[in-house]
Amino acid sequence: MAVAPTDVAVAPTDVAVAPTDVAVAPTDAPPRTLRTLNDCAPDGSDVVDMTGMANPVVLSGSAPDGSGFLFTPKCVRLRVGQTLTFRIDQVTAGTWQVHPLMSGWIEDGSEVADPTSPIPFRNEGDIDVHVAFTTGGTYPFYCTRHYLTGHVGAVHVVDR
Repeated sequence: MAVAPTDVAVAPTDVAVAPTDVAVAPTDAPPRTLRTLNDCAPDGSDVVDMTGMANPVVLSGSAPDGSGFLFTPKCVRLRVGQTLTFRIDQVTAGTWQVHPLMSGWIEDGSEVADPTSPIPFRNEGDIDVHVAFTTGGTYPFYCTRHYLTGHVGAVHVVDR
C-alpha cells in the first residue's frame, strides 16, 4: 500500500492514523489540516472516476492554454485489478526524458519518493507506461522537473 499525506486534522497532542496508514506524530505546532495530495482535493471532489473504463489513460502534456505542463486528468479513481496507462503527449510534452514520471508526493516544495508504489520511475522509453493496481490505496505521482508548477497527480484505488 502506498503511504502518502492525507486530509487528516491533527491536534497538537493527538496521534492520528489516516485510512492510508499514515501516522501523524504529535507536535507542538498549532492544529492544522493536511489540505491536498499533489493538488487533489481531500474530499475527492476533483477525482475523475475511471472505475468503469476498460482502458483508462492519464495524459502527460501541456495545459490547453499553454501555461505549463500537467497530467490530464490529474486525480483519478480506479478499482483494484485495473491497469492505468500513463501516456506522454509527444506533440506537447515530448518524451519521458523531458518529463520524468515518478511515484510520490510533494511536501513543502520537496519531492518525497514512494518506493512501495506500483508506479515506476520513467525517464525514457515507450510513449505508454502501463501500471496494474493490485492493492487499494492512494498512489501519488509527479514529473520530477515540473512538480512545482503543478505537473502532479494521484491515483485512488478502491476495492469495489
